[in-house]
Amino acid sequence: MINDKSQDEVVAALYLLEDREKRYQETLGQLQEKITAGIESLDRGEGIDGETALQKLREKIISRSQDQ
Repeated sequence: MINDKSQDEVVAALYLLEDREKRYQETLGQLQEKITAGIESLDRGEGIDGETALQKLREKIISRSQDQ
């Protein structure tokens, strides 16, 4: 038999799981929107070549490491 404390803990855990799932779904939706926007941008010919993209990422990483 589940006592009141255990029942309260289970209910609290279920609320946490629901909240986590809600945040996950929101994040997933945002990611899907960004991917769609990126694909549409590429379809319009607005993309950059891979080497340029990697160079920008390297610069961003270096900049962030210098800020710390």
